[in-house]
Amino acid sequence: MYQTNHALSVTIALLIGCLVAPAAAVAESAAKQSPEQKESDKLAAKREEMKWRRRGIIYNNDGNGIFAVAANTPDGFLAQRMTAVPGSSVGSVFYNTGATTMFTHQTKVAEVYGKYGPSYGTNIRALAKLDTDTLSLVTQFCHENNLEVFFTFRINDIHDCFLDWERSAWKREHPEYLMGKLGDWEKYPESDPRRRWAALDFELPEVRDYLIAIIDDVMARYEVDGIEIDYLRNPLFFRPNRSLKPVTGDQVEILTRFQWRIRDLAYKHGNRRGRPMLIATRVPVTRRMCRYVGIDIEQWLKDDLLDVLTIGVGCMPYTNPVRELVQLGHGHDVPVYPTIAGSGRSEQQSVEHWRGAAANMYHAGADGMVFFNLFPKKPRHPLFMQLGYPRKLARMNKIFALDNEAIGDGGINHAIIKPALPLTLIPSKPSRLTIPVGDDVAEAAKKGRLDLATLRIRFERFTGKAADTVEVRLNGNVVKSAEEDSGWVTYATEPSRYHHGDNAILLRLRKTSQPMMATVSAVELHVKYK
Repeated sequence: MYQTNHALSVTIALLIGCLVAPAAAVAESAAKQSPEQKESDKLAAKREEMKWRRRGIIYNNDGNGIFAVAANTPDGFLAQRMTAVPGSSVGSVFYNTGATTMFTHQTKVAEVYGKYGPSYGTNIRALAKLDTDTLSLVTQFCHENNLEVFFTFRINDIHDCFLDWERSAWKREHPEYLMGKLGDWEKYPESDPRRRWAALDFELPEVRDYLIAIIDDVMARYEVDGIEIDYLRNPLFFRPNRSLKPVTGDQVEILTRFQWRIRDLAYKHGNRRGRPMLIATRVPVTRRMCRYVGIDIEQWLKDDLLDVLTIGVGCMPYTNPVRELVQLGHGHDVPVYPTIAGSGRSEQQSVEHWRGAAANMYHAGADGMVFFNLFPKKPRHPLFMQLGYPRKLARMNKIFALDNEAIGDGGINHAIIKPALPLTLIPSKPSRLTIPVGDDVAEAAKKGRLDLATLRIRFERFTGKAADTVEVRLNGNVVKSAEEDSGWVTYATEPSRYHHGDNAILLRLRKTSQPMMATVSAVELHVKYK
């Protein structure tokens, strides 16, 4: 049986508030006072226990395993993307079943894949004949393996901008609910938010009500431990953002009321089943970025509207300023999990690179991390086995790096936070970089545990030898090059000169007889233990 169970400037849009239907506003406001929000002392204590369970790694499974040829049986489906989870440092699975209004689970409110791409529904229908579906199978699998499981709801997914079969009949029948129109994907460049034409307009009560009904249906019929509202897939909820302007105060309030309704549902279904329904949210990586798109994350935390906070897109894992929201979450008794993505980066994907990114996040106080777009099929994958254990990770070899690709989501991330690299060096103008190092390299050397710590910098567009032309200082100390190969220059550095945390690198082009310019495309610190 199916289980029954960005800110750039401030622009005041005076007319925006008039677009919100008064009746809907009253209804959403009233949700704050509904009886279902009351929680017994027993359930409150249990919710506190559940939200602080040790998770290590949260494995975000995008659910595309159902489209594999062999996924037409329960075992064949689970073999696609769940095999590496049991016995690893993964403590929680956040399972996605679709793209906002189209799903692989047997929703009773929205739509199931297959109508606009028949071949994509074959395995879904095969499971349905066995009286089961994707969310039921993953939930059962997780509970049998003592794992927590959340339904992660990509609240504004826009893959249907370019994948016609992902666009539901509801969207086709209600183009007025969308931010743009068909053809905008080709009309606008990638960095332009107007390209994301199929994004839902959260100003409209009909949109919010439909999404709430989808959430209510999942909570009512599936024994998940919680629901994550993924606001980062895609963070374009209100029209000012389409013009690269921050949302209005009224729009911020709309999204806050929407989150209140989700908490209200969680209390209602928690009371019904006698077990709390946790609420997680994935949001941009800073308060400023959250507020730009309409998320008042500090108010949400003050109002107890979430139990678990996941942050960031994950494509800039070394230098994203996660500490701010980690501290904010902890200040409101909420665990925080930054994201590392297995996509969006063409390099920096070795096990040692992932360890370096994880060490930085733990040093910032994170309670663990989210793995996004990483789907190993075999057991004992090293990243699954290692990165959820900070003490075990501490003595493993790592590569600390600077992010060197401008990756964003919905024109939001890369419009506010840009990677430090690539960096063009200009004569007579020193350039400063900051590389975070989550390991205490100096202390490890002092205790005899360190084998080596090597600074490596890659130069491009260079004539002659970079080692002879660029002066490099680490935390104020000049470092000398040891070797140069294929654009990479290796520097001999004293371990005692590294700080546990941010490290300053100063680069200066020396005077030469001819004009000189160079580009720094990568900076890495390789740490190796005995």
